[in-house]
This record gives sequence, C-alpha cells and structure tokens, in this order.
Amino acid sequence: SENRPMANNITHLVMGKALCYFCLYIVPTVFLMHVVPYIFRYPQLGSQWHIYSFAVPYVLACIFFSMTLSVFVRERETTFLLFVFSSLVFLFISGITWPTYAMPPVWRYIGYLIPSTFGVEGFVKMSTGGSEIYAVKDAYLALWIQTGAYFVLTCLIYRYQLYRDK
Repeated sequence: SENRPMANNITHLVMGKALCYFCLYIVPTVFLMHVVPYIFRYPQLGSQWHIYSFAVPYVLACIFFSMTLSVFVRERETTFLLFVFSSLVFLFISGITWPTYAMPPVWRYIGYLIPSTFGVEGFVKMSTGGSEIYAVKDAYLALWIQTGAYFVLTCLIYRYQLYRDK
C-alpha cells in the first residue's frame, strides 16, 4: 500500500533523531549522575549500573516527550519560553520540592505525564536511599510506558506534519 513506506520513513526519522539525541545526552547524563555527586560529595549509595540502567528509559522518555512537544515550537526563541515556563512547573510536579501527597489530585495526574516525575522518584531512592532497580520497578516501568507512548505520539505528530506539508 502507499501509506506503508511513509510510515516506515516516519519511524526511521523519529528513531534516527532519537538515537542522535541519545548519543548527545550520554555525556551530560554520566556527568550529572557520576561526576557531580563525586565533586560535591553527595551520597551515592546505589549501584552505578542500576542508576545508569534506570537512566536509559528516563532519557528516552525525555527525548520522545520533547519531540512530542516540539509541535508547539515554530521559532527557535519559543523553545526558551517553553523551557523557562515548564521547568518550574515540572520541578514542583515531580515531588522533589513539594510533597506529592499535599498536591491536588489534578496536579498529580498531570505529573504522571511528565518523565521527570518518575525519574526523580527513582533517582532519589536509588542514589540517596541505596535502592536497587527492582525497588523502583514501578517508576522504571512507568518510564518505559512513557517512552513507548511518546514514541507513538511523536510518530503520529510527525506523520501529520509531513502529510500537512505535502
């Protein structure tokens, strides 16, 4: 059929961009999860391999989440506004600065859509609590679900944009 090659091209496009972003984010991820805690003598009780294996779905979920949100960006400058506005909201929703049990339910549900919510939960438990990967399996699974969901959503959005441009 005619639509199948376009679907393959979209999937390849999204996967190629995600792989490129993933390769770019490896260095800052290692720096933030290994070097910064060492420099500032933050406790690192969890296994580095467990933390890095948790980082894989987190980084992928963030990549596909941002690719999904890129539909709202028309000019380069819009990225800065989107980043400044959303970073503070995402910080509060993640539960690191404000306890999730004190949040209204609507904000908790919105937080479930953002990768940092599960990422913060897992990283805090692993790095400062010494938890293993199986102890944060709910957050780990949620990040893989977000990765898959945002991948599909990104493919649909990119397909729509290509269809609209033709």
